[in-house]
Amino acid sequence: TEWRNEHRYAQNFFNKNGHTVEYAKSGRVTPQNEVISVIDDEVEYKSGDREKYTHMKCCFGYEFHCPFLPAPYNRGELEDFYQYVFPPNDPSLAFFGFARPIIGSIPVLTEMQCLWAFRVWSGQAELPEEPNMRDHQAQINRRWDERLPGRGNLRTLVLPSTYVAMMIKAAYPGRSPGEHFKKQ
Repeated sequence: TEWRNEHRYAQNFFNKNGHTVEYAKSGRVTPQNEVISVIDDEVEYKSGDREKYTHMKCCFGYEFHCPFLPAPYNRGELEDFYQYVFPPNDPSLAFFGFARPIIGSIPVLTEMQCLWAFRVWSGQAELPEEPNMRDHQAQINRRWDERLPGRGNLRTLVLPSTYVAMMIKAAYPGRSPGEHFKKQ
């Protein structure tokens, strides 16, 4: 159908919203492509189809905006933050919860980000110098683009197991992710 994309499973964000797939399959929800116009209760799509609706759910995506922060941190490219957490030019600031797993839970990733940041701030882990953070993050983004070609506008999309391992490795330098969980 028109609304399917070309990406294989586990290469794009999986929408975990309740019964989305079930509702589409049963016909209760009608997924469509780009909206050209809406006049009263009639919607015209790029495909040329026209439908009348009593309810319509529009998905526009997400743009990072935190007006309570000073520029340049109040909006921006989270993909440029080191490991999607630290702005390279000010590691006294950290952003948690913006790495998005293709499937699974955002809170698990956020807990690992917090662990790493608190270890950095307490002197138990270190960050590279700013230019190295920027270079390393550019490499990370290229690798994620190769592994997840469907990232599109969701530039902080990650494979959760790989990302958690990256967070543990960053928080406990010189140790493998499994070593953190071994009994002392």
